[in-house]
Amino acid sequence: MGVGWDGRETVLLGNVRPWQLRPGREGQLMPLNDLWQAWWHDRPDAQDGDLTRLRWTLTHFVARNDTTESELQSELDGAELEAEVLDLLGLDMEGLQDLLEDADEDERAEHRATVTAAEVRQDLRRRTLHRTLGPLVALRLEYPDLARVIMDALHDQHATPTDTDMALDAWETALSYLPTDVQVHVDPQYTWRREDPRDLLDPLRPCGAWASWTAEQVQRLWNVILHLGQAFPKLPRQRPDTALLLRAYEHGWANRDDLLDQLIGARPEEGRYSSGNDFRDLGAYTRRTVRADLPTHPDWLSAVNDVRERVLEVELARGDLETPATRPALALQGVHGADLPLRLLAALGKNPLKRGYQGHSESRDVTFSHLIRVSFPLPGDTPAGFRAQAQALKLTDARLLDLAMFAPQWAPLVSGALGWRGLQDGVYWLHAHTRDSNWSVPQDVRDAWEAEITERTPLSAADLTEGAVDVEWFRRTHGALGAPRFAALLDAAKYASSSGGHKRAELYARAVLGELDGTDLRARIDEKRNQDAVRALGLLPLPRAKASARALTDRYRVISDFRRGARQFGAQRQASERRAADIGLHNLARTAGYTDPQRLVWAMEARSAPDWTRTVTVDGVTLGITLTDAGEASLTVRRGEKALKTLPPALKKVPDVIALRESVTELNATRLRMRAALEDAMVRGDHLQPQELADLAAHPVIAPMLRSLVWIMNEEHAGWWQGDTLDTPGGPRMIGRQALRLAHPHDLFTLGQWPVFQAQVMDRRITQPFRQVFREYYPPTPAEADAKRSTRFDGHQVQPGKAAALLKARGWVPVPEEGVRKTWHAEGLNVWIDTSLGYGTPNEVEGTPLNAAYFLRRGETEPLPLSQVPPRVFSETMRDLDLVVSVAHVGGVDPEATQSTTAMRSALLRETLRLLQLGNVRLENDHALIDGHHARYTVHLGSGAVHRQPGGFLCIVPVHNAHQGRVFLPFADPDPRTAEVVSKVLLLAEDRRIQDPTILEQLR
Repeated sequence: MGVGWDGRETVLLGNVRPWQLRPGREGQLMPLNDLWQAWWHDRPDAQDGDLTRLRWTLTHFVARNDTTESELQSELDGAELEAEVLDLLGLDMEGLQDLLEDADEDERAEHRATVTAAEVRQDLRRRTLHRTLGPLVALRLEYPDLARVIMDALHDQHATPTDTDMALDAWETALSYLPTDVQVHVDPQYTWRREDPRDLLDPLRPCGAWASWTAEQVQRLWNVILHLGQAFPKLPRQRPDTALLLRAYEHGWANRDDLLDQLIGARPEEGRYSSGNDFRDLGAYTRRTVRADLPTHPDWLSAVNDVRERVLEVELARGDLETPATRPALALQGVHGADLPLRLLAALGKNPLKRGYQGHSESRDVTFSHLIRVSFPLPGDTPAGFRAQAQALKLTDARLLDLAMFAPQWAPLVSGALGWRGLQDGVYWLHAHTRDSNWSVPQDVRDAWEAEITERTPLSAADLTEGAVDVEWFRRTHGALGAPRFAALLDAAKYASSSGGHKRAELYARAVLGELDGTDLRARIDEKRNQDAVRALGLLPLPRAKASARALTDRYRVISDFRRGARQFGAQRQASERRAADIGLHNLARTAGYTDPQRLVWAMEARSAPDWTRTVTVDGVTLGITLTDAGEASLTVRRGEKALKTLPPALKKVPDVIALRESVTELNATRLRMRAALEDAMVRGDHLQPQELADLAAHPVIAPMLRSLVWIMNEEHAGWWQGDTLDTPGGPRMIGRQALRLAHPHDLFTLGQWPVFQAQVMDRRITQPFRQVFREYYPPTPAEADAKRSTRFDGHQVQPGKAAALLKARGWVPVPEEGVRKTWHAEGLNVWIDTSLGYGTPNEVEGTPLNAAYFLRRGETEPLPLSQVPPRVFSETMRDLDLVVSVAHVGGVDPEATQSTTAMRSALLRETLRLLQLGNVRLENDHALIDGHHARYTVHLGSGAVHRQPGGFLCIVPVHNAHQGRVFLPFADPDPRTAEVVSKVLLLAEDRRIQDPTILEQLR
């Protein structure tokens, strides 16, 4: 088959879907092209026109074996009508029988109407298609859909003028049999389903590009298209393709009246069935820039301009009622000149401009507002002329500000006319920071606005929509405009959104100016969990002198607590609140002068350490804080030399004791925050400067974490951070001024030093704050190298509730009707899984299948080849899915779905066995093979299942809490299954020492 979604794949021809056989859009040949070409060239009794005959055959047969003509005709009379009825009802034969058995009189009447409609369709087919091609013939094809695709591809390559002439002959003949009084077929059951009888003849319509036909054939096509559109008065008018119309005009078969009719000819009433009632050509050719792929002609463009001028002339003179020019006016996508928007604005008077989606409204205000929005200045328009026209029409300055905000393309002329320096920047700043995608604004206009915005800010459109703020841009704008003028501009800000989205921009502006009370913002955050308030809190100016550091720390704590509190909600709200908190930290970092929020996090955590060396003595009881080697804080209570297990109740309300206990809580909270922050930094690939590491190392809780992790320097050296040096396998290396980043398993794998660091972790008994050296790693497989999606977990059945909870905890969000999505913001990537997890009705019995995973750039629809996905992102995504499959699998732990987990446990066991000098254990094929004293055993590294060889299952019941502190794991993550597997292997490797009678009984 070649390269497809899942890379290069080979599929049985009978299992191929039709779209997989089609030639590629960029000229790639269809699969098995040589086979089809050889068949075509070597076919017996070859004749000119075979391609057209084959196309007819593949659309004009009944699927059955040979039989006599009378038997076939008798069956067709009933079977064809029966098929029509079932098609109209959307039922199979069993469903139809059930319907008729239980039907009341109304339902039976409806069925009779359906039968009548089916008879009409059947009669029409026989009078046209069957009369032209003959009656249906018996033909048994296993794969007719594939045959049609193959014939279409061969037709594109080998069609001759004879094929075109034959197709035109048949089409003309069938059309001549179609009654001129035929009407649209309306489904009696679903009246919104309508069918144009002319569509029944589509199997006869010539295929292929007519651009390569002879002039005589093109003229025949033109005449047929004219007949098709005009010869059936009871059917909707069908107009020719614009390219064909312009070819006909060049040859003299069409005239200027035909051009004008194509642009503005009468259309059916709104809401009626029609194939061309939207004035699409008028809209497409009045855009600011006509698409390069559209056909054109000087006389056609002249007709477009004439129609546009006439439409504007009629519409500007209208009253409250719509005119024949109203719908064409709403179709216009571009008009030019300063005179038009000013006249429209004056005609509106005091009425507000209409913003947002207006449906099918054709009111005067809606039409005039649309024309203002799609109007653009001409090169000759000047601020002086603009001002003179505005004064002549008695337009106020406030009304001109409305125009600038509603249609920002006029902001430069409004700025010049009013003499307001900085107005254009102010207009675009408000638009950029409004919570509105402006999807109801024509795309051309939106593109022009976005081009102006991107010139003024480095923030992406996605970041701005999510609430990021360009403070420097605001300060430039506000400084140029001044407070009174900016306030006047804010009054017009409502026209920057379709509803109330401008309130966000106003909130941000007031926050940057320091006009908001921080206490009020915190109240909105605590009481209402208002996300805009979280973003705005980071924008408030910091006080001067000593209060600045305290205010910065307090705001950091508020935003961090808000982010941590998001876990109580569902996946979608959790994702949006976390994103709001991230943007709040971005804003706070910029306000405080940090280059990025991660630098702010490091600084805040480094300076927030309470005094853990302080002791408190009350009534002979001394309290202090002790830290473990891993940085975990706990309260110590002593009376003299005796350690007390609990704090005496009388001391719990003593202020100094309360403060000391709060210090313990804060130290452990810092440990949890930094553990998550360091893991995120590893996944993102963040770099830390030497001074930042030194500042963090001053914190008693953070320092052990930094020294227990592997760092990368200069992308080529990996080692343990030791202050000024990096302890690498090749010896110490001076760090100097080089930035470091946390090593991901991908780095250790590519450097070839992964086993070395795993051995060092075990030898030194290092407990890492999260899985790093023994983290599961998922590189793309060779089969995925050319693929656009990963199918390694495709088809696994998982428990919906448990799987959705696991994915939610790792940042995945369910999107109804689309699947489950995780966004990698820094990389600008979305990863999708097509599954119903997280929405619909969970089916805990049957389970929900996971499907393939694929990656998209934000704002794009074409999946990325997996080879272009950053390795860290790909590995972490697969790690999430492996976790879901292994924990939430319908059958419990699925051994085949946890290859990376078993590989991690294998590495952990290898190092443990080396340290304990146990040589009677081999690790093969996801199993530990143990040569014990009593017997030989196997332990599965995924499920922990134990079997005796020879013999059957060996029942060893784990007590997970008993493993804590007794089985060394080189990471702080709670992993009872790994502890269980390691302890079982060690137990059976020394089975002479087993004393548990229930186990010994099984070994006898």
